[in-house]
Amino acid sequence: RAGKRAFVARSSPGGEGKQTAEVLAKLGWQVWLVSDTQLAGMARHGRLGVMILGCDAYSDTRFVNKIGSGGLAGLMNSAGKPVELWANENKRLHSQEIRELDIGTHEPSPHVATGIATPLPLFGTGMMDDIAVIRTPDDDIDPSQLAERPFKRTHPVPDYLKLENRAG
Repeated sequence: RAGKRAFVARSSPGGEGKQTAEVLAKLGWQVWLVSDTQLAGMARHGRLGVMILGCDAYSDTRFVNKIGSGGLAGLMNSAGKPVELWANENKRLHSQEIRELDIGTHEPSPHVATGIATPLPLFGTGMMDDIAVIRTPDDDIDPSQLAERPFKRTHPVPDYLKLENRAG
């Protein structure tokens, strides 16, 4: 991937984007670490060729990730730009399991933030309709075909997804 360019969101409040930026730089990419708000503006105005999101879980209709990811995917989709979801197939949940997490049905578009406040809850959902492809280590999956694919998950829903979003 030498010669590729990437704008990587810091991914506040955890800052996971810094690790991603470091890995891409070691692979020879030109990398710019930007705020989550800056990335939202770039997505809104169609300045990104493709957006790559990780996720904590996904089903045939929704994906779960840090709050704001669903809004970013929606902005990219509105701009006519593709969004790729990169995840292992063991993160796939049944739609009922995502509903039981009580994360919500969707989240608003990213807002302009000062960078000081941490959004609560930590997780939000996005619509699988905004995703062009799910890339796993073994396969590229068309999200519209998820309902027909067999499950490969061998463990239960991670506890952190159940606990992080509890009120109070």
